[in-house]
Amino acid sequence: MPLFFTLFFGRTFCAGACSLGAIQDLLIIKPISLPVWVRKTFGMFAVVYLGLAVLYAAAGTEFIICRYDPFVGIFRLDAPFHMVVIGIGFLLLGMFVARPYCRFFCPYGVLLNWMSIFSRKHLSITPAECVQCKLCENSCPFDAINLPTPEKDPDPAKKHFRKFILYFALVPLWVIAGGYVVSKSHKILARADQDVFLSELMISRPDLLDDPDNLDIQTFLSSDKSLDTLVEDAKIVREKFRKGGWYLGGFIGLVFGITLLNHSVIRKRKDYEPHRGDCFSCGRCMDFCPVPRATVNPGANVNPSATVNPSGPLKMQ
Repeated sequence: MPLFFTLFFGRTFCAGACSLGAIQDLLIIKPISLPVWVRKTFGMFAVVYLGLAVLYAAAGTEFIICRYDPFVGIFRLDAPFHMVVIGIGFLLLGMFVARPYCRFFCPYGVLLNWMSIFSRKHLSITPAECVQCKLCENSCPFDAINLPTPEKDPDPAKKHFRKFILYFALVPLWVIAGGYVVSKSHKILARADQDVFLSELMISRPDLLDDPDNLDIQTFLSSDKSLDTLVEDAKIVREKFRKGGWYLGGFIGLVFGITLLNHSVIRKRKDYEPHRGDCFSCGRCMDFCPVPRATVNPGANVNPSATVNPSGPLKMQ
C-alpha cells in the first residue's frame, strides 16, 4: 500500500508513518550537507542490502531485513546487544547526518525512492512560482533540494554527449561484471544458511561431533538426518546462491551503471525543486518560502498543506 500511495503523493510514508524515520528525526541537532558523490556512493549500500535480502529470502535462508534492523528490536525491547549498539550508533550519527539509515541503508527506502520519482502530485516548495529568494536553499537536512541550473553550462554539450555514450556502453559491462563477481562469492554468501554452515563445520571439525556443548551438532545428531543428506542439501543451497548471485550482481551493476548514466544527463531547472526520489515529503522546506498562498493563480500547482502566515514564511497545519 505505501508503494502504491507513493506513486501519487511521494514518500509521505517516510514523513508521517515510518517509526524508524521518526526516532531519527527526534535527534537531528545540527545536520551537515554531504557532497553529491558521498550521498550517491553510500546510497549504493541500500541497493546491495535490498538485493541481498531478496536473495536470502528466495534461497529460503533467512530474512536479514528483520534480523538486522537496528531499531525494531529497540521498540520491542528484545534486540541483541550488538544490534542495540548499531542502533545507538545510527542515532548518534543522525545528530549530524540526518536520517542516515533511511538515506543510505534502508532497503524499503530504495523502492520508495524509485516509486516517488514517478509520483503524480509530489510536494512542491512554493505554492506558486518561485521568486528565487534562496531562503530554502539550505533548508533541507537531507540534501534533497535541486538547485536551479546555470543559464550557461560551463561544459560543452559535446562533452556531455560523449560521456553519456560512454556510460551507456558501460552498463552491460557493469551488469556482467557484477553478476560474475557475486556468483563467484556464492560459497561465502551461502554460509549464512544453517545446512551449509553445519555441513562445513562437521566436515572441517570432526572432533566437535563428540562435543556435548555444541547444541547445533548435537541437535543434528539426534535427528534422523545423515551427514551425506546434509551435504547434499548444502550443495543444493550453494547452487541456489550461485545462480542467484548472477541476478544479484547483475542488479547491482545495472543500478550502478544507471546511476553513472544519470550524472551525464543535464536537466534544466529554473526553480528550487525537491528531488522526487530523495525527498521524504516532510515539508520542512515549505516553512522557508515567503510566497503567500494568496498570490496563487487559478489552476496553479498548489500545495494544499501550506497556509499563509502574515508575519513570516509558510507554516504547516
